[in-house]
Amino acid sequence: MFAIDMGSMRVETLQSVSGLADGHTQSGQITITRGMDKSNELTKWIVDSRAGNTSGRAISICRLDATHTVVQRFNLRNARASSWSSSDLSASSSDEAIETVQIDFDEMVIE
Repeated sequence: MFAIDMGSMRVETLQSVSGLADGHTQSGQITITRGMDKSNELTKWIVDSRAGNTSGRAISICRLDATHTVVQRFNLRNARASSWSSSDLSASSSDEAIETVQIDFDEMVIE
């Protein structure tokens, strides 16, 4: 299980994360999949970042254990959302849509 922290606040849990490295990485990309507990703060950052209305920011992807305790933290420096896609919304409501976001970063430091 994964969560995303922005600053000192956990903003949402994630369905999945791909592209995390085992060691320090100078730059790269990860992909997150969001489900139903979408936070307004993360959504605003994604929209602003993709529109070029904000500079990159520090975010953390946290690996959680069964009790939701952080067991590993991937700190991304100068992170920005570079692409976004959503599942078919023809089902019932947008709350059920699955979103996939690609995040580019300049550096990953693992704690």
